[in-house]
Amino acid sequence: IRPGPAYHATEAENWFAWVTVITGLVSVTLLGAFLLIISGHTRRTQHLVEQRTQELAQSNTHLEQLAHFDPLTGLANRPQWMVQAHATLEATRHDGSALGVVFLDLDHFKNINDSLGHSQGDLLLKTVADRMRNCLRPRDVLARMSGDEFVILLPRLKSRAGAEVAAHKIL
Repeated sequence: IRPGPAYHATEAENWFAWVTVITGLVSVTLLGAFLLIISGHTRRTQHLVEQRTQELAQSNTHLEQLAHFDPLTGLANRPQWMVQAHATLEATRHDGSALGVVFLDLDHFKNINDSLGHSQGDLLLKTVADRMRNCLRPRDVLARMSGDEFVILLPRLKSRAGAEVAAHKIL
C-alpha cells in the first residue's frame, strides 16, 4: 500500500496542521492548569470555611458557658440556677417529693479582699465552691449568686432532715 498523490499535502497545509495540533495541545494544557488552580482554590476555600465554622462553634460554646456559669468558680450563675429551680419545683409538684434550698454567705469576705487582695479572695471563693461541691449529691445544684453568696438546690429530699444533713455537711 502506497500513498497516492492526494495524500501528500502542500507545505502550507502541513504547517497549518502542525499549528492546529500545537494550539490544541497548549489549549488542553492551559485548561488543565486552570482546572488545577480552581480546584486548589476550592479546597483551600473549603478548608477555611471548615476552620471558621469550628472557631465559631468553639466561640458559641464559650459564650454559652459564660451565659450560664460563673467564670471564676464554674458554678451555675443566678439565671441558670433560677431556670433549674423552676424546673425542679415543677417536678417536685408532680411527684410530691420534698425540696430544700440552702443559702450561704461568707461572713467578712470584704475584709479578706481588702487585706489580702482580690487574687486571694478569688482563690478563697474557688476553694469554698470546690469544697461545697464535694459535699453535695450529683443531682444537687450549687450556684454562685453574687460576690460571696451561694445557694444550693436540694431536689428529691425524703424529709426536712435531708436539708439539715446537707447544711451540716457543708458547714
